[in-house]
Amino acid sequence: MSTDTVPVPGEPHVPPPPSRPTRPVGHEDDPSRDVQTLASVNGRAAGSLLLAMAWLLGLGSVAAMVLARRALREIDAADGRQTGRGVAAAGWLLGLLGAILGLVVIGILLFGGDDVSTSVDFRLTGP
Repeated sequence: MSTDTVPVPGEPHVPPPPSRPTRPVGHEDDPSRDVQTLASVNGRAAGSLLLAMAWLLGLGSVAAMVLARRALREIDAADGRQTGRGVAAAGWLLGLLGAILGLVVIGILLFGGDDVSTSVDFRLTGP
């Protein structure tokens, strides 16, 4: 296809692609909303969710909760330049569940022991 705007016989006319706006739709008159200044997801929020999922029963659960709280503070202080509040909340909640489950498992291992009244004997006995 030629680079002219006049269609050439035998070649299909393809309109040029639309130009990309420099500001999001609806904010054309707001210079503070340039495309380059749109919100980004907070890295600590994503990290807390990953830690909570990967270390569900370990110290990673506590670390996920700490990272999530820091992420929430950073998101609040960023004045709209960062997002990820839901990701941070999910990381905190999964971290909390992992920490609780970890404590339950540790409690069972430490205090559950060999209680004779709750053990079941699976040996086969003859008639």
